[in-house]
Amino acid sequence: LDTHNITPPIDPKNVGVICAGNIPLAGFFDVMCVLAAGHRCVVKPSSKDTPLMVALCNFLRECGAPIESVHNIQQPNAVIASGSDMAMSAIGSTYGSVPTLLRGHRSSVAVLNGGETEEEILSLGEDMFRYNSLGCRNITLLWVPEGYDLERFVLTLQPKRQIVSSKYVGNYRQAKATAILMGESVVDGGFFLLQHNPTFPTRLAQVNI
Repeated sequence: LDTHNITPPIDPKNVGVICAGNIPLAGFFDVMCVLAAGHRCVVKPSSKDTPLMVALCNFLRECGAPIESVHNIQQPNAVIASGSDMAMSAIGSTYGSVPTLLRGHRSSVAVLNGGETEEEILSLGEDMFRYNSLGCRNITLLWVPEGYDLERFVLTLQPKRQIVSSKYVGNYRQAKATAILMGESVVDGGFFLLQHNPTFPTRLAQVNI
């Protein structure tokens, strides 16, 4: 990284980058953009990714980049942050007096053709359950062909029960109780719900089809 050839802006700003922790170095792209624009980067690493991000900040600083890692970002000129909707709400309130770029909850779609093997369905289950609520890899909406064998799908996913947390199970029980009280038609997977709905689900532990 040759920081000496970067032409700084007329008025460099202190830009805070608040990192998510769903994947290693999730905030690196934001850090790179701030530095490439010639601003000073103040990084708050995720608690799940602190050692790696701090090591990167130290390396970039040794290369001459205007960057530091901190526990709390004080008086920034702007803030870029990624995380849950609840976290973004809190960050928006904290830094409401400066320009912010806030990215809230993300989820993804899987498209199935009906010919998936058990191994492929189990791999899909990793993204559905191990990464639930953890950003882009979190799959909560499935597009399937008409007549898709949901019973086989649910049975194949049963080994993934062991990777869900107690909090997830609690959300499942709440979602199931709500569905019963509301008279909603759902497929009970034993630790998750399937519901025919073409939009992303609003309840945790539910996957829409």
